Amino acid sequence: MNKYKMIIIFALAYLMLVIAILFIIGINDVELLIYPNISIKYDGKNYNKIEFDSKKRYDIYINNKYDTTSTLTIDDISTYLNEEVINDFIAVSNNKVKVIDYKIKEITKDEYQEVLNELKIVNYNDMKISQKILIDYDNDNEIEEINILSNVFVDPFMEDINDDKFSIIYVVDNNERNLIYNKQFNSDMDGCLLRLPYIVDFNNDNKYEMITTCTYFDKLGTKVQIFEMKKNKYELIKEL
Repeated sequence: MNKYKMIIIFALAYLMLVIAILFIIGINDVELLIYPNISIKYDGKNYNKIEFDSKKRYDIYINNKYDTTSTLTIDDISTYLNEEVINDFIAVSNNKVKVIDYKIKEITKDEYQEVLNELKIVNYNDMKISQKILIDYDNDNEIEEINILSNVFVDPFMEDINDDKFSIIYVVDNNERNLIYNKQFNSDMDGCLLRLPYIVDFNNDNKYEMITTCTYFDKLGTKVQIFEMKKNKYELIKEL
């Protein structure tokens, strides 16, 4: 075998190795659509917000079950749902996420009053978001609570200008309360409304990530928060 053939063989082998590496890296990529216009991507190591592609077709989960019948574009999705039922819907770029069942209830004022008192939040009226997520996120056969409170944008005329404004998440697990997100604002103008679109195993580590959004009034738009399980407790690991 002459040296030219050896060079060609080594070049082909190197090319195949590069292709294999790129393929393996690509397998780890998971993209999650946060309705209506945000896409985040996990590449096997990092989370990033990526350019939104309105023409892209997404594999979908509906009511925590993978729908094998079709893929949807954002226009298809828009006709299917609105923000009030977003917790029943997940759209991803490939069938690589795991979903988990949970129930949503309203939190009563008696339930959250102690938390707000501890945070010295006393001047407020109505809530915009007051949800309790009942879920077994750590697979211990016990139901945990993820509680979400936000009173930003309650009054469209902003007549509640003197109210304390806040967006808060606290978790109750084994009767232990853990505050994992706490933002307080001077007014609606600098505040953000907190929502919980997804609880899903996004990075395929057999733990369920919690992905929230906080929408601002001004040009800041919507920020995405990603919480991961660390020692069986949720921690905020990235905001996009």
